[in-house]
Amino acid sequence: GETGVAPTQNWPHLAGQKAAYTAKMLMDYRDRRHVNNKGAELMHDIAVMMTPQQIADVGAYYAVQQAPQGDGTPRPVAKLNPEQLVRKGDPSRLITPCASCHSTRGQGGKLEAPALAGQNPLYFVRTMLDYKSNTRHNDAAQGMRSFAKRLSREEIEALATYYADLPAKR
Repeated sequence: GETGVAPTQNWPHLAGQKAAYTAKMLMDYRDRRHVNNKGAELMHDIAVMMTPQQIADVGAYYAVQQAPQGDGTPRPVAKLNPEQLVRKGDPSRLITPCASCHSTRGQGGKLEAPALAGQNPLYFVRTMLDYKSNTRHNDAAQGMRSFAKRLSREEIEALATYYADLPAKR
């Protein structure tokens, strides 16, 4: 979408996303580091036509857009409260807190940790399941793959709803 809010449930919201993360993803599409589905192939076709400056400009543009709130995207029914995973993780399963990379308010962190606040929950679930099944593998040092493999589907869905409904801090 023009303002970075995905018009369908198949795409991530880019509004409010960190510029560096959006640029990284465009480069991953361009260089075929992220081509695990037809949507990624479409993004490859777009990204290969972009100059490095255009990639940086797109990232900067979406970073200053307001992250969506109440976007109308259906939420998975959360069967548990993910607050423990977000803030403390689960040491018994070697799960680090989500907040250690994505911040307590879902604003993203250093390097490639994206903002999660306001994210399309269906895209979030699909992405986490792709990491869990090792279908997606453009995460540095396999960090998200290692994390996602230890989560249940119910935990992933609860995290998706939690982050989708988390207000973006501006």
